Amino acid sequence: MIDIHTHIIPGIDDGAKEIKDTIILLKEAKEAGFDTVITTPHYIAGNYETTPGEVETILEKIKLILQKEKIEVKLCMGNEVYITNNMDEMIQKKEISTLNNSRYLLFELPMNSKILNLDNLIFNLLSINIVPIIAHPERYSYVQKNPNLLLEWIGKGVLFQGNLGSFAGNYGKKAQKTMIKLLKHEMIHFLASDVHRKNTIYLQTNNILEKLAKLIGEEKVNTLMNQNPEKIINDEEIEVTLPTPIKEFKFFKK
Repeated sequence: MIDIHTHIIPGIDDGAKEIKDTIILLKEAKEAGFDTVITTPHYIAGNYETTPGEVETILEKIKLILQKEKIEVKLCMGNEVYITNNMDEMIQKKEISTLNNSRYLLFELPMNSKILNLDNLIFNLLSINIVPIIAHPERYSYVQKNPNLLLEWIGKGVLFQGNLGSFAGNYGKKAQKTMIKLLKHEMIHFLASDVHRKNTIYLQTNNILEKLAKLIGEEKVNTLMNQNPEKIINDEEIEVTLPTPIKEFKFFKK
């Protein structure tokens, strides 16, 4: 499997603190079934601003340790960018990283307030042939209230990455219920760990995958965990299944 959303680079965001923690996390990833991990440290203007060059230097040190300890996990670069008005310019200036230097950019939205100019930002990215991937939509309060917001964004060319932990209930009941609805209605295109700490989501992964297979089928799980992530790695176009509207909203307002 391929994990497209992780916080394992030590000491540069709210993820792994030390390189020894990184190695433990990668051992856990391998045991959970991941053979490729995209590192996506936060980029938040004014807070976390590590450059791609600085990340690459740390990544090379990690790769040497993996080789020495015979941990067979391929590492790739990326970012989880907190949405900002000039993401298109930042990509062109190489201030932030797309996923494995592909056409795909992972970014996150505010948890509780809608971005009024999101359509413009999406257009700006698409105009330079960058495909937006929005992280963990099931965690946003406005998506929990109206998950059909995703229909319009998918129609504009946006893809969505859900967190495995949301399905497991790690972010609360509302996120869990929203995730289930989004999965059933073809509004999630990738599943990933969003791992920050050792002894957490990777240890739950096998159990989560078994339950996901019962909900959406093994073939769909394979698409979300293998096929679509592999297309990111290879910088290939991803075919999107037409989503269907969610008719019942009362579920999300409680």
